[in-house]
Amino acid sequence: MPITWALVVSDYAPELSSVDDAVGARKVLEAASQMNQGAWGTLYDSAHANLTAHLAALQALKGGAGKSGPVTAESVGQMSRSYAGLPQHPYLMPGLSSTRWGLEFIRLMTWANVGMQVV
Repeated sequence: MPITWALVVSDYAPELSSVDDAVGARKVLEAASQMNQGAWGTLYDSAHANLTAHLAALQALKGGAGKSGPVTAESVGQMSRSYAGLPQHPYLMPGLSSTRWGLEFIRLMTWANVGMQVV
């Protein structure tokens, strides 16, 4: 099935419904350009949708007030605390573990036995 922004929002990422449709459509194309459909086999559509949602979420965070990625520290007055960040796999695109869709994309990469490819 062809992946569209409407499908991504309805089936994978309803919380991204506020992302502009034109931006979402560009993220669909951007995600497709980073994937080899033949290498993914039957997992392609799910991986494509999750990568699209991940890229759109990063774009939304970039355009918003906060920075992307997990919270690693917070402070109030003189009190502060810090947290370990999520581990980043050295062979994967930086930042994939910063969204739930990126984490699902990593899981699907493992199932499909797809690694990083240099073209």
